[in-house]
Amino acid sequence: MPTYFHKPENALKRAKEFIEVGKKESALEVLNDVIKSKKHRTSGNKVHEEIANLFLVICTDLQKSSTAKNGLYQYRNISGNVDPASFDKVVKTFLENANKRARNAREQSQQAVLDIDDLDQLQTPESLLLSTVSDEDTQARTDRVMLTPWVKFLWESYRNILELTKNNQTFEKLYTEVAKEAFSFCIEYKRRTEFRKLCDTLRNHLQLIQKHQPPTQSYAINFSAPDSKSIQYQVEVRFEQLESSIAIDLWQEAFKAIEEIHNLLTTTKTQSKPSTYFNFYSRQARVYWMAKNRLFHAAAMHCQFVLIKEQKKSSSQEELQKLASQVLLATLAIPIVPVSSESTRFLQHDNFVHEKDRRLAGLLRLSTAPTRHSLHRDLVRLGVLQYAPDDLQQLYQLLEVEYNPLSLCSLVLPILSSLEENELLKQYLAPLKEVTVVRVIKEVSQLYQSITFVRLQELVPFVSRWEIEKVVVETAMSNKIQVCIDHRTESLQFGTDLTTLSHEENIPEGPFVQGMPSDQLRNHLVLMSQALSQAVQLISKEKITANHQKEQARLVAIYRQHEASDRKSLLKRQGAIEDRKEYIEQVQKLKEKEEEYDKKEKEKKERKAEELRLKKEREDREKERQRQEEESMKKQMQLEKLEQLKKTAVGNKFLSEYNIEELGDLDPDEIMMKQIKQMEKQRKDLLGKLKQQEKKIDYFERAKRLEEIPLLQKYSQEQTEADRKFHDEQEEERVANAVAGREEDIAKKRALSKMSQDKGEFLQFLQSQRHGMFKVRHYCSSLYYYIVTVGGACFISGGV
Repeated sequence: MPTYFHKPENALKRAKEFIEVGKKESALEVLNDVIKSKKHRTSGNKVHEEIANLFLVICTDLQKSSTAKNGLYQYRNISGNVDPASFDKVVKTFLENANKRARNAREQSQQAVLDIDDLDQLQTPESLLLSTVSDEDTQARTDRVMLTPWVKFLWESYRNILELTKNNQTFEKLYTEVAKEAFSFCIEYKRRTEFRKLCDTLRNHLQLIQKHQPPTQSYAINFSAPDSKSIQYQVEVRFEQLESSIAIDLWQEAFKAIEEIHNLLTTTKTQSKPSTYFNFYSRQARVYWMAKNRLFHAAAMHCQFVLIKEQKKSSSQEELQKLASQVLLATLAIPIVPVSSESTRFLQHDNFVHEKDRRLAGLLRLSTAPTRHSLHRDLVRLGVLQYAPDDLQQLYQLLEVEYNPLSLCSLVLPILSSLEENELLKQYLAPLKEVTVVRVIKEVSQLYQSITFVRLQELVPFVSRWEIEKVVVETAMSNKIQVCIDHRTESLQFGTDLTTLSHEENIPEGPFVQGMPSDQLRNHLVLMSQALSQAVQLISKEKITANHQKEQARLVAIYRQHEASDRKSLLKRQGAIEDRKEYIEQVQKLKEKEEEYDKKEKEKKERKAEELRLKKEREDREKERQRQEEESMKKQMQLEKLEQLKKTAVGNKFLSEYNIEELGDLDPDEIMMKQIKQMEKQRKDLLGKLKQQEKKIDYFERAKRLEEIPLLQKYSQEQTEADRKFHDEQEEERVANAVAGREEDIAKKRALSKMSQDKGEFLQFLQSQRHGMFKVRHYCSSLYYYIVTVGGACFISGGV
């Protein structure tokens, strides 16, 4: 029942009394009334913090997340503008308590599974039956009962606090800390679904902030403020989201976090720290590696190297060598792709792939999408090779510069074996082996027209035959190399198809000695034409030079003839172009002004619609509040009447049979009618019982009197004889006592009679002594009277 207190301290004391007797629901209701009351919202009232803490502790004990949210909302309104640190402290205490309860529940759940009575019989009949209908084990079922309610309460607490502190610059730091703790919660309890929901919630909050820029409310977050740290807080949250996504293996959410970080870093007007970009690139590299996008993984590593080389001048040689090793191996691990000609690149119409590459390049702050060829050029341009160890430089020379197909694997294998001992570089081992196999096949295709599988397997000993065949098929499908597998002869045929267009036309990739036979046959006419043209140049050199000079003189004469008119036409054309530019600029400015006006009008309409919506929501909330207050007052009056009825003897007896909360929804008149009917029923039942009891007592008394008459007579006779006997005994005892007393008195008298003479003498002495004292006192009193009488008379006469 709602109770109104003049002071919050009284409510707090009453709530503690309820808790001591185990009535937490009543304590929660008392504290809720105080928090919601506008009467007690006085600034500087420290007792509200203690009330809020106790309120949230009770909500945690009862697992009432919605009630806790309402209490936090009210306390935020109380302390938000006066003492925000108090709200932060209350929220942190609440979350700490909820986390502690969840961890205790997990420990209890694990201990419940470990408490097995018989170790020789781990599977009980109940567990066997459950295993037939469910895949869950005992631990999962125990967690659902003991742990899941607390995990749900903790998750709802995080979500509610984030909703309460969103888009509020006063609680930005608290919002960031709670978001980080929520990510840790998802990792600790392996909640992948809640992690996605949390990311969506944070994304919606960010979109809400960006939508209302610049903000209209004073408390809202403003990204354009000069001393604002809002973007920094948002970037911290996204970095934590990225780290958590990687830890929980949600790579799609990790990529979304990368995009959000990039947008935030490009939005801010202040220059971000190099360490921020370095961490950003390192996380991107890890995400691209898990997505098996070796190209952009290497590009991200290149960005890290450039950043640390340019911004961190005091980098140690060991640090640069470590990073250069990663950059070099990441670049070498990029799959070998065919280098297309200009015409082939222009004929490609896969806009989705190009758009994706441009999007990823934008995240790395690159103007164009990287390629394997461009990254290899950057290795030389940035001087990565000079910082890398000697064995990795040798690996680069073997794979990208030198041509030695027969001994390539034997030279590369020791270097790859040394990478297995390095935890940082061992991830590149498998891709490097694949690149080595493709490189051997490409170089062998330039040396041989065909090669057997046995011989090829001897050249590549660290992979099996089916792996080689898989690489060959993938290479042929992607047109990296023209190869055909002949299973009859167990061999590979290179460059035998003259109808297939080669991708390596005049653009060799990697070590190159000569083209395949198909390329040589296809290009023999081109080579013949080039040789004949060179021969003609050598034979008719003077004639060709004279013709060139004559043609040059003719062109000069024509130019001088039309020079003036051409100059005028060029100047006229230039003026027309300038006029056209000015016209286009004016049209563009006019269009921009119209768009700006339309945008402002649209924003004005949206703002007006938003104000109307907020006004309607306020009115609805006010109506709902008034309705709740009326219902609360009505319920309070009903409960007060019930309390008054309960104080009476009849009402207390009637209400004791029902729950006071169930009677709260009834009308007092209905309760009174029920009470009257109940009393009438009880009166009739009581009269019936009294009549039956009267008859029973009447018959019982009659039968009892008939049976007890002879017994009473017998008892009377026995009592009379006993009384007579007792009287005689008492009389004899009295006479004997009287005789003995008389004899004792006579003996005392005889003994005292001997002292009678002494007694008389003593009395005579006392009388004579007292008589003398009397005479002296009488004389003194007479003398005093005389003196007073005579002296007073003399004094009076002398005065006169």
